[in-house]
Amino acid sequence: LPVSLLALAALLSAGQVAQAQDPCPPYEEREVKAQALSEATYNKLSGIYEDIGEENYNEAAAELQKLLNKADDAGYERAIILQALGHTDSSRERYDSALKYFKESVAIDALPNMQQFQMMFAIAQLEIMNERYREGLATLNEWFCKVPPEQIKANAYVLRANGYIELKDYRASL
Repeated sequence: LPVSLLALAALLSAGQVAQAQDPCPPYEEREVKAQALSEATYNKLSGIYEDIGEENYNEAAAELQKLLNKADDAGYERAIILQALGHTDSSRERYDSALKYFKESVAIDALPNMQQFQMMFAIAQLEIMNERYREGLATLNEWFCKVPPEQIKANAYVLRANGYIELKDYRASL
């Protein structure tokens, strides 16, 4: 099995792997209205990110919760705050909570493309890391359909192959 994974990795890095078994609809650019944080939220988040940088996760999470309570129900600011809460909980190894926040952030669908796609990929990674292979693969396969094809790297194919291998679906892993 290790040899087959090495062979798979070599094929992936050479770009010789076919698209997913369930083809995606033709790629369409995701359009999101450009938004900005309010000055007050931006200033608060700057201080919170300093706390996170200093690994003061509990203080950061408490401040983020306060911001979340004041945030618009379905807006850009809420998505950013949820994303930060997810990162904070992930840093504290609270993966279930991090997943919840990341999923809520993505569901709002207000993040710029790069952030949205990074969040989707992080969700897939966390789900697979936590042995939720089916959920992780579903998220990852959705990510494959939404991210611009030129941004898909070999590590995404390897992550998907590993998920299928864990499910003993060896054909799908290729």
